[in-house]
Amino acid sequence: MMFPARFLPRGTVILAALVLVGCGDPKAKWRTEGRTEAERDIADGKLCLKTYGLLPPWSEKYQSMAKEKYGVEFDPVAGEVVDDKVMERASSYNEVMEWEIGHRFGRNALGKLADEAREQYQKEHPADESKP
Repeated sequence: MMFPARFLPRGTVILAALVLVGCGDPKAKWRTEGRTEAERDIADGKLCLKTYGLLPPWSEKYQSMAKEKYGVEFDPVAGEVVDDKVMERASSYNEVMEWEIGHRFGRNALGKLADEAREQYQKEHPADESKP
């Protein structure tokens, strides 16, 4: 069946739009959502990192130190069961936040703080030294 020529351009545009929407990469969308949320939080004056999965035993010490020293809060977005959407959104959110925190407090500020928290934890809990 042939369509009249006057319907072809509009139909072509609609068809192309439907194809593009259906072929979008969901991971790219989730990464964009994470970055956008982080940028919004930074603009609002909030520093935060998303957490998920099994955290090391010294993570409470680290989170407490980060809050006290840099004003960084932590938002647990999932436990041990994590799907792609949570991982993509959280990791892209954290990339933006980690850059901002590094910009404000020094490139490896969080890494140094994590080392310090791990050392303090191990001193306070010598029986747990075998744990990461």
